[in-house]
Amino acid sequence: MAQVKIEDGRLVVVVDGLARLLTSRKQVAVALAHITAVEARAEPPRSLLEHLKHMTQAGTHIPGIMQLGTFVADDGLVFYAVGSGQRAVVIELEQEKFRRLIVEPSGGEAPERCAARVYEAASAARARAPHN
Repeated sequence: MAQVKIEDGRLVVVVDGLARLLTSRKQVAVALAHITAVEARAEPPRSLLEHLKHMTQAGTHIPGIMQLGTFVADDGLVFYAVGSGQRAVVIELEQEKFRRLIVEPSGGEAPERCAARVYEAASAARARAPHN
């Protein structure tokens, strides 16, 4: 569903495949130092009623099939790029437009491996960041 790349101190999520046709936002980039937590976990599909409760800004949601784009949650904006949600990686953020990114890594990468790769890069970036 999405390529998860680490480039020049940033995490870049690029929507790929046919999913690119269903969203206006083809990629999201955030500073690695702004990542506060990363976890590989299944993201249960939302019902249509739950979806309406968290109306979209610019997203596509077909319950149990895909959730793609920007959605409004109780605590802020969330970017989704997941199919069924069984292979999701949840990336929590601070100081960014989005509160979290929920993505399904493409290219056969296991969610656990993707989460570990992002966590390691974010930890290194936070260790290098100046502390106030």
